[in-house]
Amino acid sequence: MIQNTSIIRFVEKLDFLKDDLVNGFELKKHKVSFQSTLSYNCDEIFEIWKENNISNQYIRRLRDIKDLYPEKNQFLNNLVKEFESDNRFKWEIIHLIGSVNFEVPMKCFTEIRHNQKLHPLSVGFFGSYGIQLTKKWAIENNASQVIYIDTGLELSKRLGLICSLMNSLGGKYTQNALFDFLSLVEIGVNSYEFEWRIVGNHGLFKKDKTNQSRIKFELNDILGIYVPKKNEAEQLKSWILDKIDKKELFGLLPNIFLTQEVLLSKEEMDEIEKIKRRND
Repeated sequence: MIQNTSIIRFVEKLDFLKDDLVNGFELKKHKVSFQSTLSYNCDEIFEIWKENNISNQYIRRLRDIKDLYPEKNQFLNNLVKEFESDNRFKWEIIHLIGSVNFEVPMKCFTEIRHNQKLHPLSVGFFGSYGIQLTKKWAIENNASQVIYIDTGLELSKRLGLICSLMNSLGGKYTQNALFDFLSLVEIGVNSYEFEWRIVGNHGLFKKDKTNQSRIKFELNDILGIYVPKKNEAEQLKSWILDKIDKKELFGLLPNIFLTQEVLLSKEEMDEIEKIKRRND
């Protein structure tokens, strides 16, 4: 386990931050998608489909559809013919089957390693009001680091193969496992943010036994609260103390900082760019 590491959640407004303090973090639906790549050699999938009679099953389904929609007979006849003879067409079918799109409730955080400062884009995307919590709290609440996958690398191709096989062969249990995994995957390269997620139930092939929509925390789990203005820091301090007196919040008053203290300055960003250019 990495020591001296924490996570932070930014929001756009002070009222949103107060709501999180009182009620916990609300899990909201987040779109998860994965698009397989056609550059992967499909021979392996074809062989598995042949062994499991998948190709013939798809052809039978197309013929059944043709009987239901006689006005589309010509189109469906061509579809069956292409599926039986054209490898390129099969690639496109596999590409489609290997694509996954769904929504899952989650809450996203940014990791702070060894008190390192954050890229200003973290605030630009999410807002300048933040709550920083311990890594211990994150792990106890089933948070996990996000895996970033570059679509041009072998890992993306292999994941596309898994998606194709799961969607064409897998039952609901294997598809549940796949969706649970993909909830922690982000396609693309992220050079400025180490993201963590707490992920809820996608609800596609399994029942939600917990029905949990809020992730609770206490003041003692907080390492720091960040606001952009000094007067807001004073206002928030008074508000928290009042909530503690009324037994609506529990624990000690956290440290409240100005947001700029956790962000890289322009000078620091320029220095990082110089180092990157030297290493290129």
